[in-house]
Amino acid sequence: MHGGNAKWSLPEGDEPGTWMPEIADIRICERGYHAVELPYLIEWLGPQIWEMEVAGHSESQGDKSVWSRARIVRATHWNDKTARLFAADCAEQVLPNWEREYPDNDAPRLAIAAARDYARGLCSGDAMAAASSVASRAACSAADRAGISAAYRAAHSAACSAVHRAASSVASSVAYRAACSAADRAGISVAYRAAHSAARSAGISAGISAEREWQAHRLGQYVTGEVGQ
Repeated sequence: MHGGNAKWSLPEGDEPGTWMPEIADIRICERGYHAVELPYLIEWLGPQIWEMEVAGHSESQGDKSVWSRARIVRATHWNDKTARLFAADCAEQVLPNWEREYPDNDAPRLAIAAARDYARGLCSGDAMAAASSVASRAACSAADRAGISAAYRAAHSAACSAVHRAASSVASSVAYRAACSAADRAGISVAYRAAHSAARSAGISAGISAEREWQAHRLGQYVTGEVGQ
């Protein structure tokens, strides 16, 4: 996903994949088998997430580590459905910012509900897209009336970014787009934008860190199957 040209040995049934060839002279971001722990996983989302076992020499740097030996143990519960549900959860976190400004406009909330229903197979793609479009227009209308307000940023992040991108396609790469937005060349995740919008609109610099901590915990629940789908 993030570099290299090795082909991993994948698990078969209950058996883990075989150990990959040992790599000498490992170097972070350059050479070796890179791994990430759950608290930092939100920085490294991709269409597939696997649990791995590591051994041998290692180096660590912030949100990742590199190892001389590794093997894939099992697939996680991350898939198209859980990616959509996670994105909807992140969007829902910033809804209070919108609803304080526009208590009578529930378009973003309905769009998030439609995204969840679509992920669970309870509504059609057309219905989901229509709900997202209404939420997007509501956000733009608010901006026309009040300028680039906190409510607009929250609604735009929630309705346009998280919901629309999370539920606009059933292609195999949607999991990446839903939670990380492949279209964003800067690599800034939908989840981060939701957190940033929530923090800025509240005027609290610590809000980003608090929201990110919540997101990392919630993501871990989806990946490990702790929360129902």
